[in-house]
Amino acid sequence: MPRSPEQFNPKDEQYKEVADLPLEHQEEFKDVPEEQGKGFVRREALEESQLVEIASILKMRDNVSSMDILREKAEVIDYYLKEIRDNKSSIGHIKRLPEEIQADKQFILEAVKYQGESLKYVDKKFQADKEVVLEAIRNYGASILWASEDLKSDRQFVLDVVKQSNNAFEYIPKKFQDDKQFVLEAVKNYPYALQHTSKENRSDKKIVLEAVKHSSWSFQYISKELQSDKEVILEALRMSSKEDRDINWVLNHVPDQLQNDKEVVIEKVKRYGHLLEKVPKSLRSDKDVVLSAVKDHGYALQYASEDLRADKEVVLIAINNHGSAIKHASEDLKSDLEVVLIAVKTFPKAIDYASNEIQKRVKELL
Repeated sequence: MPRSPEQFNPKDEQYKEVADLPLEHQEEFKDVPEEQGKGFVRREALEESQLVEIASILKMRDNVSSMDILREKAEVIDYYLKEIRDNKSSIGHIKRLPEEIQADKQFILEAVKYQGESLKYVDKKFQADKEVVLEAIRNYGASILWASEDLKSDRQFVLDVVKQSNNAFEYIPKKFQDDKQFVLEAVKNYPYALQHTSKENRSDKKIVLEAVKHSSWSFQYISKELQSDKEVILEALRMSSKEDRDINWVLNHVPDQLQNDKEVVIEKVKRYGHLLEKVPKSLRSDKDVVLSAVKDHGYALQYASEDLRADKEVVLIAINNHGSAIKHASEDLKSDLEVVLIAVKTFPKAIDYASNEIQKRVKELL
């Protein structure tokens, strides 16, 4: 039976929770959660304890080391960079990031490295930062459009941009696109600059020679007059290869008066030996021309003059390229065991083109 109010003792064993207390005392106490030990305590004591715990947490927060803060920031940066690398974030997403992230140079450098267009949305201080702008341009040449005006007016900086990007020249200020000395320097690293420079520069032989020296592709953008210039044509041909599809621009623009020029013809057949068929008879009798052709395409031997098809040096080079070329060698050389042996080594069926005498002797050994 509960004791009278004057005898009330909250520590009495009969009281397990607030609900067991006399009604007039229940407001003074509060139950303790089971995970904290159960029972009950005075409300003031519990509130004091909670205040102390809150203060303790805040003190701990204030005492977090700078390393912890940096680590947390790095984790946030890594998260956003992963979004950018994985193309999960749109280009403009950078404007919606926390301000402290937008102000972090290392983050910006990494961001423009993967999405150069992001330069459009970064703080102006980064659009004026050479390191950031160059990183963006390496990823996307047109990023120079969002560089600061000071950087776009800096001649050396713009030249560095052209050297490091395959398509930035198209977007640089026109004053540089048409500047003769600037273009001469630019084509050394970016010969395609001819496409976007002035007509005057495309007619400047010094600039044109420098451009075609690095890429025959630029040949299509030079002036008609220089497309007919022997020195320019030879330079363009020398710098191209059979695999270079742009060589056709050069071959198709060789003027009639140079089509049969020995130097030009040699450069042509070096890359396409079969073109020996289309050169004048006089050049098909020229050993330098024929040697250049059969080195590329052994079968071009068939277009050589009769004398050169009987020339052992020419024939050996042709069959070293392809043994079947022996088919077009002179009868004397088809009877030459050295020639036949080399031909068979590169193409066993070449034995079919050897002289009857050699074929007979070989069959006797089989």
